[in-house]
Amino acid sequence: MDCTYCGSDVVHHDPVYVMEDVNSCGGGGSDAFCNYSCLVSWIESEGKIEGDSCRI
Repeated sequence: MDCTYCGSDVVHHDPVYVMEDVNSCGGGGSDAFCNYSCLVSWIESEGKIEGDSCRI
């Protein structure tokens, strides 16, 4: 399985798997990342946290 962010084979690393909640997000997709560094980089590059925080 390839990393969603960098395309490397996650088997050769310390993989992290993320699954979206189909009930709240409507997606239901699943992604694999080499490690938390690739996950964080993907979140930042895709703007996944924009507008998704609780009210402060």
